[in-house]
Amino acid sequence: MSIKQSSKEPAHSRSATPERMPACWGRERDRNCIRIETCEGETFILPYQHFVLAHLQRQGDCEILIVSFASHQLHLEGRHLKEVVLALQENAVDWIASTPTRYESLCEGDSAMIAKLEIKAVE
Repeated sequence: MSIKQSSKEPAHSRSATPERMPACWGRERDRNCIRIETCEGETFILPYQHFVLAHLQRQGDCEILIVSFASHQLHLEGRHLKEVVLALQENAVDWIASTPTRYESLCEGDSAMIAKLEIKAVE
């Protein structure tokens, strides 16, 4: 334990350090909406009532996840996105954001990493 960390403060509550990759999505059971945050600083809130489908496919080392809602389509590229799909099945994805580029090399193990996130209105 460092001097800056008190014994009452759990190690995982500290903010992201250069050694630790920040989360790119959050899980919370029985959500009514999903929040999407883009790199451009835009935030979208989409209701799970308008969820249509999710499609996960692999292209080499990259996974592509397409999530369709009645009014928008979300396109994600990254790694280990199956855990996001399984959470979508339970309406348990609370929020999604892309992983900052500087943290992409820290992706280890089975943690999801979203390298690219695009959201478009359905025409």
